[in-house]
Amino acid sequence: ASYYQNSVSLSDMTGIDPNDPLLNGGSAVNGSAFNAGFGIDYNWQGLNVGFAMPNALADNRYYNNPGKIDFKLQREFLMHASYLFYLTGNWQLQAFSVYRKVKNMPGNFEISAMALFMKQAWAGLLYRNTGAMAINIGGYAGYGIALNYSFELGTGGINKGSGSTHEITLSYRFGQEKRNYFENKKGEYFNRNRRRPSYRQTVPHIIDYR
Repeated sequence: ASYYQNSVSLSDMTGIDPNDPLLNGGSAVNGSAFNAGFGIDYNWQGLNVGFAMPNALADNRYYNNPGKIDFKLQREFLMHASYLFYLTGNWQLQAFSVYRKVKNMPGNFEISAMALFMKQAWAGLLYRNTGAMAINIGGYAGYGIALNYSFELGTGGINKGSGSTHEITLSYRFGQEKRNYFENKKGEYFNRNRRRPSYRQTVPHIIDYR
């Protein structure tokens, strides 16, 4: 379950029609609503697939306005899939894709690839069809602490005018002091042969590197 609340200030906007019935002489448009979401995820060996609805309820009374003009929170559908490839004893590669669809809007997707070294350091590339590309690099410092840097560049559409963004993330993972960053409590065990690895335990997968 979730609760949304926001306020749009009208005092700093330009080009607004003062006779717009939505504004009705006010200085701000306020809104609030309850919502709920759900998701399901399945993983098998190196494969991970999932489906989610972050906004499962459609609320048509989001903004409180005297003009009785209704805004509706649209349902969002999200699907993702990833696969973790074991290249060598120290190197892994994860391919990841996401598809999002909101009612009355075109669907969009993103694809990414991330290389992992000894499950302690990583670097990746990401592409969004809405007009954005990103690169990132990060590593595990030990004692549950990880540091990541991301750079995103707008290449088209509305993102082209927004320039670029830099993001530095510092995270802490509880109970991780004596393990590699992408291992579970019991670690992982697999045997290699010329055909295909034989997994004895499920490897925790990386859902997103940002």
